[in-house]
Amino acid sequence: MSRFAERLRQTRISRGLTQERLASFLGVSRSTVAGYEAPSKEREPDFAFLSKLAEILDVTSDYLLGLSDDPAAGKKRASMAADRPDPLSDLPEEARKSVEDFIEYTKRKYGRKKD
Repeated sequence: MSRFAERLRQTRISRGLTQERLASFLGVSRSTVAGYEAPSKEREPDFAFLSKLAEILDVTSDYLLGLSDDPAAGKKRASMAADRPDPLSDLPEEARKSVEDFIEYTKRKYGRKKD
């Protein structure tokens, strides 16, 4: 069984979903879901379908593809970055500009290109 097929099946079952119910959420037939879970087939979804599948199952696409063993690895990083306050937010505009200029100077000096 491909890693994707195995992860999809395990995750679907752990979420208490039948193939029929998952198919309904995805707007596809049960046989489509079964085809993705089939151990003998190498059928894999396109990017849009994979994204929707990961969202419904509340895991990352990396997890479904077997690129990560943590079902929420990317979500945790994105959440932590979004929750982190801007360290420059309480500085006056002139001070923020000075810090940004210094960062650009440091990148140029040490070989990093401007973002």
